[in-house]
Amino acid sequence: MLCPVCNGIHVLKIECPACDGMMTDDGRVQDEWGPYAPYQPIDNEAGHLSNSHNKTYCQHQCHCKKCGNVTEIMVAGRESYGI
Repeated sequence: MLCPVCNGIHVLKIECPACDGMMTDDGRVQDEWGPYAPYQPIDNEAGHLSNSHNKTYCQHQCHCKKCGNVTEIMVAGRESYGI
């Protein structure tokens, strides 16, 4: 799976639900799980989530610099970008 945000294809632009400020992407939630987590491939079982429609998602944590709100965003992944 390729995450368009992790691979620099897209930039997350999320408004804070609490104050309407712009949120900053802090990276994959899974990167916080251990010292080697950032080096694990996204297609690792711990690196992606799937829903009932077999869509794959990369879970990112975002925070608002204005009010401090923290939220998790599910980014739809792609199997291939033709690279």
